[in-house]
Formats: sequence, C-alpha cells, structure tokens
Amino acid sequence: MPVAERELIFDAIRRTLVTPKDCNPDSSLVAQITISTLDKIATQLEPMIGLHGVEVLFSRSLYLAGKEFSWLIPTDNRLEKAMLITFINEHLKACELNEATKTSYTLLATVTELLISLIGISLTNRLLEPVWAPQPPTPQKGSKS
Repeated sequence: MPVAERELIFDAIRRTLVTPKDCNPDSSLVAQITISTLDKIATQLEPMIGLHGVEVLFSRSLYLAGKEFSWLIPTDNRLEKAMLITFINEHLKACELNEATKTSYTLLATVTELLISLIGISLTNRLLEPVWAPQPPTPQKGSKS
C-alpha cells in the first residue's frame, strides 16, 4: 500500500481532532469531537456491516488502543454501541488535554487500521472520507492571495 495514500488518511484524522481556534480546548471538547467522529463512522458503516459489526469494530479498537492506554479497555468486552460511546466519552473527559488528544487519535487510527486490514485502503478511504475534516485548499500557482 502506498505510504502517501496511508498518510493522507492519518493526516485527515489529525485534522479532524484539531479544535477550533476561537475556543479554549479541553478534554471535554476532545471527547465531544471523538464521539461525534465515531458516530459518523458508525453511520457510514452500519448499512454495510450492521450495528453488531460496528460494535465489534469499536470494541476491538478499544482493546488494541488499550495496549497503549490501559485505562481505555472496558471491563465488559460485550458492550453495546451506546455503552461503548459513553465509556469512551467518560474516560476521555477524565484525562488531561494532551492525553485525551493522544488517546483519541490512537483510537480513531486503530479503527481505521482495522478497516484497512479488512476491506483495503481504497474502500476504507471511500467509506470514511465524509467523516474526516476536509483538507485545506492548496493555493493555485499564479493565484493572488
């Protein structure tokens, strides 16, 4: 898989987690952005893999991300989507900003990595493109700013 294509996806995740300049970022805002992003991912995937498939994907992602952030692993690995979302939200809010941001990125990147390994980079890209923050436009040569 081309490195450039993979990096574009992970750059999109980073852009999605950037907080607006006009607000004072905190872990609650990071949690809110993360939950919103996971909801969008679920919306994109549920028609294809069903609610249970999304729950399995999110649970597995929590488990794998939990290798770096052990507090992220739920004690019950059979949580429904709403309970998973609540669990993630509560735990991210309890972190300091930097830790919440790192955890959120790791979780979203893990969801994406799992999808890439299951369905390939092209289909993952097409399914998740509407979820990520758009790439800023690049100035055209010869255009006036």
